[in-house]
Amino acid sequence: MTKEEAARLTVTQIEGIDEDAFLRQNAGMAGQTGGQPETWEESQAEERTWWGRCVNTFGEELKQQLYMQRMGFSPLPSTYGFDMGGRSVLDVGGGPASVLLKAVNLKRGFVVDPCDYPEWVTLRYAAAGLNYIRLPAEEMFDHGILPTKFDLGLMYNCLQHTKSPETIVRKLVEACGEIHIFEWIDIPPHPGHPHQLSADDLNRWTGRVGRVEVFHGINECFGKAWYL
Repeated sequence: MTKEEAARLTVTQIEGIDEDAFLRQNAGMAGQTGGQPETWEESQAEERTWWGRCVNTFGEELKQQLYMQRMGFSPLPSTYGFDMGGRSVLDVGGGPASVLLKAVNLKRGFVVDPCDYPEWVTLRYAAAGLNYIRLPAEEMFDHGILPTKFDLGLMYNCLQHTKSPETIVRKLVEACGEIHIFEWIDIPPHPGHPHQLSADDLNRWTGRVGRVEVFHGINECFGKAWYL
């Protein structure tokens, strides 16, 4: 089997289980999955509520360790940080606890996220020397705030929350010399997540063939993901 064929395997082919049952059981799909589509503004309100005061982000940071390792980064001993190799890095949808807060050897870091987090989140990014830009990622290069070129672009667990996933991916590819993405796929829309992503879409938008893997609880991750 070629790498390209393996990347397109479905949950059923990999595990021999019912795909819908697995995803509904393990991907945290509470709430609506049908009816009137949720607007982006409603999704953002759901996201703000979910994060709350952003005081305890351990669960998401634990998942970040898995995301980063699957995207090809090895954690530094004892620190759980990652060496950025002296590069400029753009983190799209990094939320209130971007992995760049744990980065070392970072030339310059930008975090783009539209959500209205508590003020201390902005202050924390500033204290860490990171540029936090509160904008929808679809508009990140439209206002002259960000540089137009980066050495490295990161995006993880982001696209389900956005207005136009394709627009964001294509802008990331154009702006960054190297990109690494980790996204959950084949999950129907539900509160806070207005889009269902697929491996075929992500392969097409990036112009690359990513890998597909099913997770059963490692670092509290459940479901099927696409990454490169």
